[in-house]
Amino acid sequence: MSKFALLIVDLQNAYFNNDALRDQQSKLLEKTNELIAMAHAYSMPIFNIKTEHQKDIATWTLNMIDDDSGYLFAGDDDAQNIDGLQTQDSIEVIKTRDSAFYGTTLPIMLKNHSVDTMILCGVSTHTCIFQTASDAYAANFRIILAIDAIATHDPKYHQNALTILETEYRQRSMNLEKLKDYIQDNRQQNT
Repeated sequence: MSKFALLIVDLQNAYFNNDALRDQQSKLLEKTNELIAMAHAYSMPIFNIKTEHQKDIATWTLNMIDDDSGYLFAGDDDAQNIDGLQTQDSIEVIKTRDSAFYGTTLPIMLKNHSVDTMILCGVSTHTCIFQTASDAYAANFRIILAIDAIATHDPKYHQNALTILETEYRQRSMNLEKLKDYIQDNRQQNT
């Protein structure tokens, strides 16, 4: 039987300052909260993955250093989860790069929870979702992309990233309805 976990990636205020993502925020919030409720119903661990940086340049990415402009500073409003996201029972993981695996204890926590399959939701498809899914594959975790709870500012980037993850990494994309059925079927087959 597969052991699932839900990973919520970067649903933080700063990312929704972009008009294209702001337009998708209410749908993402609704679908992610539905995923959280489903995860609770099936006793899945929930990981709230957030990007945070220090005000000095120690944690900044190259483009932040080159532009001499940091953001997502720990404690600032922009680094907080979007209003209404039901993460109170989640395990928080702080990252400083696109991948939730890079420089974090996430792989150890997943192993401690005996997780072999992760459900990913959040932003942005072509950066943080893509890098996290790619690194999960490299670490032999299976990924399900919750496609109605994943977004980016550019539909072309979104589709290209999903195509690569689905074809090259054989990761599954499912809407919430199919995902619920898949998990239920998986549980029934293994009981």
